[in-house]
Amino acid sequence: MRLLKRTSQWTLAAATLAALIAAGTAQAAPARPGVIADEKLPAPAVRLLSAPTNTPPRCDGDGQSGKRVQLLYVRGDRQADRLEQLRPTFVEHVNNINGRFVQTSEAMGERREVRFVHDSSCAPTITRVVIPQSAMDDPDAGKARDAVEAAGYGRADRKYVVWTENTVCGLGWGGRGDQRTGDANENNWYSGWAMVGLNGCFGNPDADVHELLHTMGAVHRDAPYATTNGHCFIYGDLMCYDDGGIPNPPGRMINCPNPGEGWIDCNHDSYFNPRPRAGGYLSSHWNIADSLFLIRGGGGSPGLPTSRVNFTNAANGYVADVDYAQTADGTKVKLEGEHGHDASRWNLAALGDGTYRITPVLASGSALDANTDRSRVVDGTSYFAQIWGYGGGANQKWRITSNGDGTYKIVAFDGGCLTGENPGSALGVWACTGAANQKWRIAQ
Repeated sequence: MRLLKRTSQWTLAAATLAALIAAGTAQAAPARPGVIADEKLPAPAVRLLSAPTNTPPRCDGDGQSGKRVQLLYVRGDRQADRLEQLRPTFVEHVNNINGRFVQTSEAMGERREVRFVHDSSCAPTITRVVIPQSAMDDPDAGKARDAVEAAGYGRADRKYVVWTENTVCGLGWGGRGDQRTGDANENNWYSGWAMVGLNGCFGNPDADVHELLHTMGAVHRDAPYATTNGHCFIYGDLMCYDDGGIPNPPGRMINCPNPGEGWIDCNHDSYFNPRPRAGGYLSSHWNIADSLFLIRGGGGSPGLPTSRVNFTNAANGYVADVDYAQTADGTKVKLEGEHGHDASRWNLAALGDGTYRITPVLASGSALDANTDRSRVVDGTSYFAQIWGYGGGANQKWRITSNGDGTYKIVAFDGGCLTGENPGSALGVWACTGAANQKWRIAQ
């Protein structure tokens, strides 16, 4: 891997097989930010990405004033115009951009959405921009970005998602190295351009999310799990891949402590968390969850931790535990004494419909599952809890509702409550009665 220096721009000349997408800056403020660019996004990495989310943006004010993300379709003056042809796909990408922020922030306890430029009907607008063909054909895309800015798209109160009729993979200009907390951070006061080539990596639904995050300030080289080139090294994080700058140790990518893929800040303390932990990195460094380009508030379960939690039964003090630390489909979840093993640790992920996926730390590809096979019930009358490979089915979705006394009820798709009756026995999914054995303390 080699880096070619061009004025204030850095070009990544070769991408590794694990590269997801690239862009951004690691320069310190107030120097003019540069850009990191992958020449291609290898197909194996695309297949590793999780399915896109679908959360249409909501209205915010008049759709024009204030700090917003603006969508641009950019073509050369000798290229055919494909805006109307591509509009349905652009809308899917917009919903995914917003959905990634919603998905992640709700799992962390407080909703964030992207504040887009939108019309009177609340639909994000996509502006057509025509630039000289010579600029569009620039292999480094720097001239294309300059032409877009010269056309009037360089406002300090805008971050631009720029879909271009060229072959670049992903480029992100404008992220600042300012690590101060609060509204005065430079990432709130400078324009940014997140460029994705329609003939490059546009087929990756998360490429534009990645580039947009770079324009907002991700990932600073001093952050936990950061590379030296503006990324991170945790599998499943939208900003992470082996860009040649992984420190040693570990010298390699490592697993995410939270389930699934497609997370914004899988570590929850590197660049984004609406509820950063006291004393953590984000409590004293720039946190993109505080970006003025995002809509704050709402959603999630206030105060509910989501990473490596125990479920402790209020009636007896025992915890939900994967039987014998096995990971096979159908392994029962039992009530056992707390022993500090990962068998009793779980990750929670909000699914956007008011439910959660509950994932055993031991088996990140599985989920807490309400058994629906009546031939396998344990007491002759009720369902029981087990783990099973995650498929997104209704029996793997759980509602977690506060009881108002520091405990929660965990409710399955059919209205049954997770129940801890007898130590050593499988957890039941029984009719909710409000009994103490259906109340759970959730804590890290």
